[in-house]
Amino acid sequence: MLPAPMRPTNIQLPGLGVEQDALFEFDFHADPGLLSAAPLVPASAERWSASGARRSVRAGSFVGQCTDDYLFLHTSKAANATTLRSTSRDLYAELLEQAQKLGYHQLVRIWNYVPDINAGEGDAENYRQFCWGRAEGFDGADWLLPAATGTGSADGNLYVSALVARSGIEVRHHENPRQISAFQYPRVYGPRAPSFARATYMRSGSQELYLLSGTASIVNHETRHADCLAKQLEETARNVASLAALYPHLKPIAVRCYLRHAEDQEACLRAYSTTFPGFPKPALLHSALCRSDLLVELEAVFAAPN
Repeated sequence: MLPAPMRPTNIQLPGLGVEQDALFEFDFHADPGLLSAAPLVPASAERWSASGARRSVRAGSFVGQCTDDYLFLHTSKAANATTLRSTSRDLYAELLEQAQKLGYHQLVRIWNYVPDINAGEGDAENYRQFCWGRAEGFDGADWLLPAATGTGSADGNLYVSALVARSGIEVRHHENPRQISAFQYPRVYGPRAPSFARATYMRSGSQELYLLSGTASIVNHETRHADCLAKQLEETARNVASLAALYPHLKPIAVRCYLRHAEDQEACLRAYSTTFPGFPKPALLHSALCRSDLLVELEAVFAAPN
């Protein structure tokens, strides 16, 4: 039996203020909102909150919200096989420029939803074209790439959502010892590596948050268990545990699972319940993934227990 809807999960961004207001929300069912992936089962929405007065922002092609500590920007733009590289390059260059103009200088989390992500052969694959353009958008810029997710969009648009912090927030980016850094992937994965940090840690005062990138059944740089959902979840759990071990006092409070095949949802939930004991019920989303041999990808948010 599929789970019943849950209360929204409040993800409080580290800051010195006490009062928290929603900076942005991912509502998986009432309105998919910023997500291009399709929700599969009732699940908790994510309500990302920050302290301080909240203001609406329009910055070039991007719209969003900001507080004194954080900026959230979101955009979408039509793209196809011939324009995806240039569209990705231009959107990322604009994102960095607009964030800097507004006074926010630390990327902490990015979500990308790429149209027809697995379409095309070799370097013409859409995901490789997206990674190429994204890397070009960062060329010459003094920015560190944070935790990120890259899956498929449900239409012909490229979606980019980014959370950016001011310099006063402590931000650290981490790699996974079980995996080669995505910045150093071999040439077989495209002209430019699919660059992102495996996780990003944030702190302000005593408040902490730990954001895991989209994580899958990949060891070193190779996919494992290409034909088995349960084994892919087990390998993914080992990667998550490796990252979680860096901050063992933090506990998972929100999880998303992206599934390539909608018909795998019940099997995924059964396997998840035994593979991720103690983790919250996941939001289950139907989406193509960055590699055609991946069946499931998971991202998570960790915080100090209440």
